[in-house]
Amino acid sequence: MNKAKLKSYAPAARRDFIQAVTDRAHFFGISEKEIVPVEESGDVAIIGGRPFPRAVAAQRWSID
Repeated sequence: MNKAKLKSYAPAARRDFIQAVTDRAHFFGISEKEIVPVEESGDVAIIGGRPFPRAVAAQRWSID
């Protein structure tokens, strides 16, 4: 088995994965510095000015 290719691939894949998770968290209003509050209105949850299904609000929680 050629481990050299794995050794060069794994760190880059890890960085790409961390960046993808970070980008997805920012999409839902979660960052290292703040968690954007959720405003619920009917069937919609508004996070950072963007509408989401209300189920998204139930999946988010904050440590206050």
